[in-house]
Amino acid sequence: MSDPTSFAPPPAGLLAQLATPRVRIMLAIGSGLLLGLCMPGHQMPFAWTVVFVPLFLALDAQRRSASGGLHRRVLGVAGLCWWVGAMLAAVSGGWVVNTAHVYGGLPLLLAHVVNVLGYGTLQGLDTFLFLGLPFLLAARHPRRLPLLVLAWSAALPPLLPRFLYWTYGQLMFAQAPLVQAADLVGSSGLNPLVVGLNLLLAGALRARLAPWSGARRSLALAAALLALGFAAAGGYGLWRMQAIAERQAVGTPLQLVGVQPNFSLKALASNPALSPSDREQSVAALLADSELALERLPADAAGPIVVVWPESAYPGAYAYNPELRGVVERWVRDRRVHLVLATLDVDDPATPGEPRRVYGATVHVAPDGRVADVYRKIVLIPFGETIPLGDWFPWYRSLLRTAIPQISEFTPGDAYTVFDVAPGVRVAPMICFDAARQEVAAGMTRAGANLGFVLANLAWFGPTTVSSQFEQYIRFRAIENRIPMLMLSQNGTSLLFDARGEPASRRLGQFTQEQLALEVRLPAVASFYARHAPWVHGAFALLLGAVLGWLALSRRSKA
Repeated sequence: MSDPTSFAPPPAGLLAQLATPRVRIMLAIGSGLLLGLCMPGHQMPFAWTVVFVPLFLALDAQRRSASGGLHRRVLGVAGLCWWVGAMLAAVSGGWVVNTAHVYGGLPLLLAHVVNVLGYGTLQGLDTFLFLGLPFLLAARHPRRLPLLVLAWSAALPPLLPRFLYWTYGQLMFAQAPLVQAADLVGSSGLNPLVVGLNLLLAGALRARLAPWSGARRSLALAAALLALGFAAAGGYGLWRMQAIAERQAVGTPLQLVGVQPNFSLKALASNPALSPSDREQSVAALLADSELALERLPADAAGPIVVVWPESAYPGAYAYNPELRGVVERWVRDRRVHLVLATLDVDDPATPGEPRRVYGATVHVAPDGRVADVYRKIVLIPFGETIPLGDWFPWYRSLLRTAIPQISEFTPGDAYTVFDVAPGVRVAPMICFDAARQEVAAGMTRAGANLGFVLANLAWFGPTTVSSQFEQYIRFRAIENRIPMLMLSQNGTSLLFDARGEPASRRLGQFTQEQLALEVRLPAVASFYARHAPWVHGAFALLLGAVLGWLALSRRSKA
């Protein structure tokens, strides 16, 4: 029997083979491939059940065979995590390749290299921070390791800023009842279910290779607790989905029109022949599409009519072109509709010499033609709308602007603005990657929103799986906050999710010119997570602090 707290060489046989660097790397590559296939668009809805098993076996073998100083142990774990990120990018980062090749002007081979080395390294860093570090912290206390990994996975993700906020709990997206508990703990609060199952399976395999004292009893207890957790999540989800379905039938009505114009981005492309659409951007085209959709609404439709135009559809800044603005205002007054559109907003400098501040913005034009509200986008896309660390390193900013002139430099907004459309209708007017962060939608819901819009332009990413991935971001924001969410992309896909996170409209396809026209009912459904998100994340952080304190005391007593 082997002692799990021992750092002696592992037993001969299969476990000894796991200790070789080549096998550990192969295991990490396996997890990276599985993680890529877990992403929406790859039709492997149950891969999450085993996605991290190879990685956990590799990290455990790395822990047991580590020698030398701390830096060598850190580099060993970081290297394994990098392979996970690189393989994830290779499988599911086609959108990065398309952007770099079609719009960034990079040769196709170099675009693939940028995807693996750039996006893959970011994902490898994520894996190191959220899964690799606990193995380092609990290296000499493996009996405490599972609890540390679980607490770490629930507490840390919401506390660290990231480009793409895909939590491990979201990997269960295909199992609708299991993810409904996100309205209690957020999607990151579901992480322990996924991580716990993979730890259990890795532990069971590890026990078969080299049993330790009490292994069977420990694994049986862990399996029972995990089964209880899945049963509780699934039971709650089934009940919650049924209860919300009954409330949706009697919610506040409104008529919703979403325009997917599919305008061309060829003028911005370095390889315009690879940009799928040819339609020219214009206000006239947006108005014509809106008229087509309005004709499909019933004449006796109940509630206000809200017309929505996506990101990058309106040409220029709404406030800075009086002629175009006048055309839109007259149309809104004639049709007596509310118009919500994505545009740009500009602050002129207060003193000469200061640069203008440009914001991505959503504007609410009321039926009388006036601008009733303006929201400024909070989450900017690195290397698309902002240059990270550009203020600190001006030479680096200048180099990037010269190499990729399409990069914009926007200023982030700082307010969870909500649009008051009508009594009982308050809109969370998010733009694109605002939806990737839990806190934006939750902040707007706490401010009173009961309907969410996510106005996007995914044309940059081409005909890849990015729209499927983006749909799941928005779906989880609907579940967490219990409000319907409209995903409206300039080029598709576009659809409405109800407060259960289930599709409530037809899905408009990628790179098609289409419109949505439907009645939406807004149920009065409360979300514990939306109301108390800071407290939920604080509770997980306290739990992690308690586990870390317990670990520190164990180290001291052992010393």
